[in-house]
Amino acid sequence: MKVNELKIDQQIIINGFTYAYKGQNKVRMKGFWAQKIVFKGVDVEGEKLFDLSVGTKELKESGKSYELK
Repeated sequence: MKVNELKIDQQIIINGFTYAYKGQNKVRMKGFWAQKIVFKGVDVEGEKLFDLSVGTKELKESGKSYELK
């Protein structure tokens, strides 16, 4: 499964923490807007933002959940 194939609010593990997929959104960066892939923390505060090129990365299946390599 690839990152682009995730459903909204589907949970995955990134660096040992659980995040919910929020889709591709325009986010405000310092001085400009950028299109990013957004993950919101479930058991940790904050968000993880990734460039659109991460959308083609394969997810590693570990048990019932997926992990971003």
